[in-house]
Amino acid sequence: MSNINELLKTNFKHISFDIWMTLLRSNPEFLYHRTILTRDYFEINQPLEVIAKTINEINQNYNLQNELSETHTHFEIILNQIIGTLKNKNIDIESSLNSTFYKEWELLFLHYPPLFINPETPKIIDSLYSQGKTISLLSNTTLIKGRSLHNYFENIGIANFINFEIYSDECLHYKPSPKIFEQLISKVPQIQTQQIAHTGDSFIADYLGAQRANITGILFQPF
Repeated sequence: MSNINELLKTNFKHISFDIWMTLLRSNPEFLYHRTILTRDYFEINQPLEVIAKTINEINQNYNLQNELSETHTHFEIILNQIIGTLKNKNIDIESSLNSTFYKEWELLFLHYPPLFINPETPKIIDSLYSQGKTISLLSNTTLIKGRSLHNYFENIGIANFINFEIYSDECLHYKPSPKIFEQLISKVPQIQTQQIAHTGDSFIADYLGAQRANITGILFQPF
């Protein structure tokens, strides 16, 4: 599937969406400003390009690691790894400092919000909801917590059409774990599994993960 408006033609009663690279992509302005925040907050004496590359590489490594283990690694652990790598020493950031830093990080995220891959996404979700389908979000998270994504969807009004959200940092299971999909199924007990579809851009995490849980996986390939 290359466009989520194709879901309007289906007979599924519940549709679950992955978020990153299915509905949304990161705002380049956020990526730039989070690099500056990281440099200034932790007094890192490295070029911005090095900091940005380190953040991206460690984030991707944890995503792959989490997919293999099917368990979630918290933001704080990933941040420790990022700062430790940039400062070339072992780091154990205090929880209070970690919490304060994430608040600044989240403010940047909401100030430079993510971009829809398809600008028509809000209208499409509205139309799916109007068809009587129930809708959920089911997403792995690493550097952006589920609560921040929820706040974003609240801000733009899409939360009104979302029946529930499941995030890996809240349930501690990571796609493609069957356990995270079982949580999805348990939240719509009135709907048979063959009438539930999950769509996402990852063949392993989304498509195979859904199939393993005996619901329909729809692979989303926008590019």
